[in-house]
Order: sequence, then structure tokens, then C-alpha cells
Amino acid sequence: MTFTMLIFFCTLLHGQERLSKVANLKAPAKAEKKSRDEIYLYEEQNFKIVPRMRRLQNLFKSGKVLIEFEDFEHPKSYRNTLEDVRARILGEGEEILALGMNNKVDIQTINGTRYLFHKLHKDDESYYYFRSEDINNKGIMGTLKFKTKDQKEAEKVLYSFLNNVKFSK
Repeated sequence: MTFTMLIFFCTLLHGQERLSKVANLKAPAKAEKKSRDEIYLYEEQNFKIVPRMRRLQNLFKSGKVLIEFEDFEHPKSYRNTLEDVRARILGEGEEILALGMNNKVDIQTINGTRYLFHKLHKDDESYYYFRSEDINNKGIMGTLKFKTKDQKEAEKVLYSFLNNVKFSK
């Protein structure tokens, strides 16, 4: 009990909170934690078309990029691979095109973990969804939202963040 309390107080003193129960990770570089209201206001003032942020557990703003993420957990009976998710998203392609959005879905390996990326673009706005592979039925997922002109900055934030995610296998 004393050791647990020591860890708790050290965490409080350093102002750090654990952002994930399934992986060791750090907040995106140079990102500020934001409240739901702050994110909503920023979206209202800066975006008009792309989907709203999903309102996941951890909300950050890094420069002009919004990023949110959280853990997910599936029952052991869940057998949906990243390829299955990719196929389902691609099956929705006509609906996405009808909304006038460009759509790209791919799977990449970053720091030994596979991720699915769904990238949507319309006019000058972009929205990325990412999801890790299931590791012991757990993983992380999230979204980014940004103006297309800030794509390089957004991808730097995203890949820097994902390169620091370490799952317990």
C-alpha cells in the first residue's frame, strides 16, 4: 500500500497522468491537453466539412492539429482483423464519394505494431482515423483533424506519437 501511494504522489507532483491502460505512451509532442468544450469551440471556429472529432478520452491540440485517442478492448471471441476493418471501410466507398470526400485506407507497421489508417479529405480539410491491431484483445484508436495545408505537420504529430507507443505483448 505504501509503495502504491508513493507512485501516486510522485505522479501528482510531476503533473503526469497515465494516458493508456493498454500501452506505454506519451502525449503527442508539443501538444496541449484540451477539454471537450475547447475542442468543440476550435472545431466550430476552424472547420466546416469533415466529421466531428469522436470525443475520445484523450484530447490534444498540437499547433493547428487536433488529435484524440483512447484504449479499446474486445471480448476474446472478437475476430476482426485490420484487413476486415479495411474491407468494411472500402465497402462504404460509394457513400464517402457521394459526400464529395477523397478516401484512402491503408495498413502500416510502426515500431513493430500494425495500424490501420483511414484518411478523408474534402476541400481544404482532412480527417484521419487510426486503429492499432489487437494485442491480447486490446489496442488504441484515435483521430486527427486539420486543414489540408497542415498535412505535413499533422503526419509528423501522428507518426511521432505512434512511434512512442509500446504495447505489453
